[in-house]
Amino acid sequence: MGRLALAAALLSAAPASAEKLRTHFDTDSAGRAPGFFDLVVWGAPGNAEWIVLGDVNPPSTPNKLIQTIDHRPAGSIAIALRRK
Repeated sequence: MGRLALAAALLSAAPASAEKLRTHFDTDSAGRAPGFFDLVVWGAPGNAEWIVLGDVNPPSTPNKLIQTIDHRPAGSIAIALRRK
C-alpha cells in the first residue's frame, strides 16, 4: 500500500515551472506507448506494457492509456510516470 501512495504522490506533484503539461493522449498513435511517459515496473520484477487506445468515453477524447498485462508477481507494480 505504501508504494501506491508514493506513486500517487509522484504523479500528483506540481511541476516546478509554469510550463503547461500535456495531460491527454489525443495526439498519440493508437496501439503504441505514449511519447511523454516513462513506463516502469517497481517492486518484484515483472512485465508491463502500456498502450494508447481509442475509446468511446475516455477522460480525454478520443484516446486513453491502458496497462495491457494484467498478471504480474505479487509486489510488482506497473507505473506510467509523466516526464518533466
